[in-house]
Amino acid sequence: MEKVIEILQNHNSGVIVLPESPSIDAVAAATGLYLGLTQAGKNISLVAPSAISTDLIGSEKIQSELST
Repeated sequence: MEKVIEILQNHNSGVIVLPESPSIDAVAAATGLYLGLTQAGKNISLVAPSAISTDLIGSEKIQSELST
């Protein structure tokens, strides 16, 4: 846990990548992490290889392509 805290403190951006055909649990975990990190002031991208159809809060932030 100390290593995770160190990484979060020392970096301001990152990417959360979902797998192909993620479960609803994976989408919920990814969007929850995304929302928490962005609220903490981090610049985070949320990416999935295919379109995801869900009404979970934050799911509209999932991109199909990673842009830098």
